[in-house]
Amino acid sequence: MAEIEPERAPVKFSNYTENNLKKRTSIQTRRAYLPPEDVEGKVHRIVKEVYGKTADVQNIDLDEDRRKKFTVLTKMMKEFDHFIPNTELHDMKTIDQAVNFFLAEVRDTTCLEDLTKLDLPKNLHINTEYLRYDRENNPLWPGKDAFPGQQTRACSAKFARKYNVVDKSKDKYIFNLNRKTFFEEQTELAEIIKKEIYRK
Repeated sequence: MAEIEPERAPVKFSNYTENNLKKRTSIQTRRAYLPPEDVEGKVHRIVKEVYGKTADVQNIDLDEDRRKKFTVLTKMMKEFDHFIPNTELHDMKTIDQAVNFFLAEVRDTTCLEDLTKLDLPKNLHINTEYLRYDRENNPLWPGKDAFPGQQTRACSAKFARKYNVVDKSKDKYIFNLNRKTFFEEQTELAEIIKKEIYRK
């Protein structure tokens, strides 16, 4: 069996399985990334290791040699422990673009979660632990449905474990049978308008 070349070996990240997979504070799949110090210096050092010490870092076109582009960006991902997505990888053509990418901080929280951590005004409150309406467990209106004939399912894996699925697959037939037609609704509305006119 042929051995894998060092520059073509798969990229492994030290904190991927230990931190990211165990952390379930967000429904996002992004990995948090905090840029280290001297990002530009580390990038230039890696570029000179691949392209040579005399290479002009500012004028290097990464698309001219795809093999060197793969090698240099793989070394950068290993150095910073930060993966480059395919969309960014395709558009990355210069070293300055690579530096700007590794300088950008990435958070694994949503904008709503970030807002809840701020010092908000007293008249503003964000509730992330909201209650889901369930007609079977509603003490105020027992048996009444807020969304008749409509399925309400939690699509994400996180909220599917948190909120029970309310199955209404059998209710839609009863809902359609008891629902008034458009003509009946218009007739009932006309009668209401007539009564209001006679009152005046």
